[in-house]
Amino acid sequence: RGISWDDYHEIATSDWRFGAQLMAYLIESPYEEGDARIALAEACAEHVPVELLQRVPEGGISVDEAHRILDNTPYKALALWADILCANTGNFFLDTDYEMLWSGGALPEWDQETVEILTRHWQQANLIEQEILDLYEVLEGDPATRFGEILNLILERR
Repeated sequence: RGISWDDYHEIATSDWRFGAQLMAYLIESPYEEGDARIALAEACAEHVPVELLQRVPEGGISVDEAHRILDNTPYKALALWADILCANTGNFFLDTDYEMLWSGGALPEWDQETVEILTRHWQQANLIEQEILDLYEVLEGDPATRFGEILNLILERR
């Protein structure tokens, strides 16, 4: 469920919903190179005017900014998306991607306490992902208007 380096770099492809692309473009890349942001901008330009994209803060906003600006708003799911992109949720399932597991990342112990914790994490991950999917729907219903609203909120509170 976590977003790997490969996953992040594929968000701009047609395999990802354009709501995810628009949301990812608003958030700074968890990786240093800028190529993925260029591809994201190009993908986003298919759904919102370039003029809106040009108003996005250079490099996107940080996870901390996303929470400061968007928590307690109808767009708080964007801050949750930022957490997932940056493996910053504190949730095993949302912060762990297949690359981590395949490269020898430690698996949790299989004892009763850990299973209970992982069960809670799984339930929490489902709730967080549903909030994010709901925001995808909002964005995809009227991309230019909704993206503009979110961007205006970010710029006003920045």
